[in-house]
Amino acid sequence: MSNNYGYWAWGPNRCALQGGASTVVTTPDGRKVTQKYQGNPAVVPDEYILNALSRSPQARSDFTRLFPTLDAVSQERLTELVNKNRTRAGLRVSPQTLNDNIQRKEVRAGVHVRAGGRPGIVAEK
Repeated sequence: MSNNYGYWAWGPNRCALQGGASTVVTTPDGRKVTQKYQGNPAVVPDEYILNALSRSPQARSDFTRLFPTLDAVSQERLTELVNKNRTRAGLRVSPQTLNDNIQRKEVRAGVHVRAGGRPGIVAEK
């Protein structure tokens, strides 16, 4: 049985993007523990999703494709996650691609040469 979750396939037929947000609660003895969303806990931690979105074009593409098909709880969690971490959720480019983009911009900008030499300097005869 195949699924259509692409990068976000988790097990035989589960999407890693599913689930509600976990919360941090304080126990009576003062410890802080993570409490998973009841009934529909997150399949993978938020940190994993942010890392994948920032490093993998395939993860970003599949995320965009799958997002509308998720339940309301999952969509709310992911919307909040991306909105709170816009910089970290953005796709990073490789250093080579970054350099290529800079060079392309410089080439398109062209070289501007001033006709007539530098101002204020008079050529002697």
